Amino acid sequence: MAGRSARLHAGHQDDLRRPQEPEGSDRPDRLSEGRNGLQTGAIAVRPAPPDIQARVERLYDANQRRDFEAFRALVHPTLEWPDVTRGGTLTNPEAVREYWAYNDRGLRVEMAPVKAEIDDEGRIVVLANQVVWNLAGKLWSDLMVRHRYTLREGLFWRLELLEVDRPSRKDP
Repeated sequence: MAGRSARLHAGHQDDLRRPQEPEGSDRPDRLSEGRNGLQTGAIAVRPAPPDIQARVERLYDANQRRDFEAFRALVHPTLEWPDVTRGGTLTNPEAVREYWAYNDRGLRVEMAPVKAEIDDEGRIVVLANQVVWNLAGKLWSDLMVRHRYTLREGLFWRLELLEVDRPSRKDP
């Protein structure tokens, strides 16, 4: 998984952190933290088996290519998926397609899974590299995000956004 991430944005993989906010800013990074309540806390995990890793790769690839039919084949017909741009919850694959269209009008997001693991409750936890550009091509953010998926009937059903430990930045 790590090789695919490096291909997406060579040159940025060593600088995976939240963009510096002005002094005193309390603005959350809505794309990585969402508006539906960021999940926090330690997660006990084990490596995901190869079939789960392959399924995760297919999901992120379908999302990256905006291949709706491939995406729909991997997800449950009723979803619990956060709308991190406008808030609320996307409840079916067609809502995700509309979400893609809405976001694609204002920015370009590349998401690549780096590592897939299984938590102590059997959910899939994915560490992914998320790179966001505006439509003029200016880099907005390049950071690591963590997603947790719950399967239903063997299909991706619920997506939760988890907090990622970020190194603190110290001034020299």
